[in-house]
Amino acid sequence: MKKFLLSDPKLLLYGFSILFFASYGQTFFISLFNTEIRLFYGLSDGEFGLVYAIATLSSSFILISFAKLIDHLDLRLYSLIITFGFLLACLGMVFLVNNILYLFLIIFMLRFFGQGAMDHAGGTTMARYFGNDKGWVLIPKVPIIIDGKEKIYSLLSTRTRNDSFSYLNGVQGQFVDRTEEWALRREREDLLEQKIRDRELIEEKTKQLDNLATRLAKYLSPQIYQSIFSNEGKTI
Repeated sequence: MKKFLLSDPKLLLYGFSILFFASYGQTFFISLFNTEIRLFYGLSDGEFGLVYAIATLSSSFILISFAKLIDHLDLRLYSLIITFGFLLACLGMVFLVNNILYLFLIIFMLRFFGQGAMDHAGGTTMARYFGNDKGWVLIPKVPIIIDGKEKIYSLLSTRTRNDSFSYLNGVQGQFVDRTEEWALRREREDLLEQKIRDRELIEEKTKQLDNLATRLAKYLSPQIYQSIFSNEGKTI
């Protein structure tokens, strides 16, 4: 982890910052001002939801073509373009104009530049410039309690590349249920530990027998000693 953090701290800071500020275009953040926006424009929940949905879908369709620019433009220029567009969207939300088309444009820009372009730029950049560990398990064990039972999940990732759809280039991940696998692993580890303990116990007993045989050899005649400890198992 330390090696990874020190490999390129400036680029890591870029990825963290652009993904953090992209949150201003996420639904959870815009929803914090849902009541104020509806009161200002005199919209019902359904009417505001319709405007929001159309703006979001429109931005996603355009993003498919726009996101390809990250493969052709310098990262600094591309970041400047989307950051400036997102800044205009944030300022537009501060200075609202009582026009439904204006609201549509502002939400469109927030979703397009924030939730879309900035989020895509951060993920794509991190996958592109930190690709030495691609295909590794990011988080091997994520314990989650479900209905009182512990389930074990892993966050798996892989790097994907598609020449036709550049927005698919990057790291794709998913959670995988590995509860049964971890249960079997624990059983195997317990068996291995028991085997190690048994071997250590056998070695200890063997040493004790060797010491006993050495001490008896001092007091028994060679004939008696051989009859007791020989492999032939003869007795006198």
